[in-house]
Amino acid sequence: MNSSSILLIDGYCGDVSATLSILDPQIEIYYDDGIATTLWSDSNFIWAVRFTAPSYPSVISKAKLQFYDPYALGSYTATVHVYEDNSGVPGNDLIIPFTTTIDVFYPHWDWVDLNVSINGDFWIGISAPGDALGPYALVDSGTTTSRSLGGDGSTWYYLGGDLLIRAFVNEGRGIIPINNEIPFYTIDDNPTICYNMGDGDSCNTTWMVNATGDINSSYNFFTIYESIQYPISPAETNKVNITIVELLYEIFSINLLEGWNLISVPLKLNNNSLGYALSSIEGNYGTVFSYGSWEQLDSDSIVNETIGLWVKMLVEDNLTINGVLPVNPLFNLKQGYNLIGYPSLEEKNISHVFADVSDNLINVWMYENYTWKSFDPKKTLNTIETVKPGFGYWVKVNESVSWTFNETFK
Repeated sequence: MNSSSILLIDGYCGDVSATLSILDPQIEIYYDDGIATTLWSDSNFIWAVRFTAPSYPSVISKAKLQFYDPYALGSYTATVHVYEDNSGVPGNDLIIPFTTTIDVFYPHWDWVDLNVSINGDFWIGISAPGDALGPYALVDSGTTTSRSLGGDGSTWYYLGGDLLIRAFVNEGRGIIPINNEIPFYTIDDNPTICYNMGDGDSCNTTWMVNATGDINSSYNFFTIYESIQYPISPAETNKVNITIVELLYEIFSINLLEGWNLISVPLKLNNNSLGYALSSIEGNYGTVFSYGSWEQLDSDSIVNETIGLWVKMLVEDNLTINGVLPVNPLFNLKQGYNLIGYPSLEEKNISHVFADVSDNLINVWMYENYTWKSFDPKKTLNTIETVKPGFGYWVKVNESVSWTFNETFK
């Protein structure tokens, strides 16, 4: 079966009817009493709080935290974690940890934006700045609930109170569980709240969704709804059976000059043979190489969106490719040089694209219009400013590293 990245049924997935209203997203979960009394100065700890949402599935929309900056350092770069719960301590990361700037301190609160789907208890962890001068984590004056821990990520310690870290969750809104536990996600968080509803009233709306599934496969579609005003337990709408009936393809084109071109295939193809990928320029290209064995590729050689290709054109021509956007392609970069593709249709700032491997990156090279261009993160003057779809890139790293492109790059 072919795999699709977009579910398409005449543009919509059917009408869904729910009684009463869909819950407002701004549900604040916290266990502290709001009064900071104790600071923790451990400079290399991760401070974490375990949260229980009112119902599942839910989405964590943001975190709220209060740290203390007694020496007026002004800001620090924190690493943010969202862990699953593992029998009362943080377990596996639910997201790739990311960095953010904390620059608002006690007595005020700072915010961290999140968008994480959850189906059980979760932990939000914030790293300490690694500086003995702070800023410091704050604990309240209340009774310890055993929900606040500090540790190095593997060993955790209970604290004498609750950390001033809070979570905001969105119950069921924007998540539609299906029979194999892979969720659909609504576009633009619709539908919105149904206002001014009375007993027995109905709220009817159309949901548009993004989804991943197999062509010609069927799924049950429903949503969770709950009353804001009335004390009624959460419930489900009637299930609507939907079928993926069509793949939504992207079309990409790039001009290739006579002679050598360093290119890549930015889309996931139905057929991964080189001959299929280059079918639009058949007869107008000669030799094709990729990095590895440095053997010449033939029409049956396997290619995909993660590799770069040297293509020698006999005449100038436009390469046109049909396919779907790749979903989280994985790069296993080896120490030294790697010839990779760029699996995206959007031109992006090069520092942004390689942010996840910035600690390992030595340099990047591309070949465009018969000219070599380069990027070195340690230099201020570089000839590569953006990463462009359809080009191949030489990437040198200081050690082997696995690198997953996520939705940021699509």
